[in-house]
Order: sequence, then structure tokens, then C-alpha cells
Amino acid sequence: MILARRASVTPSELYAILDREFKKERSSKCKTCRMPLPYRITRANADAANWLIGTPDQCEQGCHNVIAEIAVKLMAKYDLEGPGLHAQDDQGRRLH
Repeated sequence: MILARRASVTPSELYAILDREFKKERSSKCKTCRMPLPYRITRANADAANWLIGTPDQCEQGCHNVIAEIAVKLMAKYDLEGPGLHAQDDQGRRLH
């Protein structure tokens, strides 16, 4: 299997890309929804992205679905620069 390399971008660059795509694809009826900020995570495996976005609010116009689709599409194209963060539960135990 040949893995495609992802472009490495800063968090601000990634947000600008996500936001630009959302503004192109969202419903013209909704003016309140915003693209959530991306944040770095520890990659689950070699094929997985090293970032996620915050959970969008539910929207009657379907913006939350558009946001999810954009994020999934762009996770295959971009990596966040820098080391991953290790998720921990409220007891300090590592989740990954």
C-alpha cells in the first residue's frame, strides 16, 4: 500500500483552510455557524490524522454535517506541525 504524504501546516494555516472551505459550502441561509478550531492529537496509527476539530453545534441548515465532511476530507490532506498531545482522563491516565 502506498500512503500519500500530507502537507504540514500550522494551526492558523489549517484553520484558514477549514474556514475558507466551510464558507464556500455552507448553506446561504445560515450566517451564525462557525468552523470550530482544530487541535493537535496523538496520531492513532500511521494512516490517521494528527488533529481534530471541536464539536460543532447542531444547525437546522445542516452546517454541522458540512463541517464534519470538510474535516474528514481535509484530515487526509493535512497534518499539524509539531508534536502531538497526549489525551488524559481526569485522573491523569493516558488515553492513547
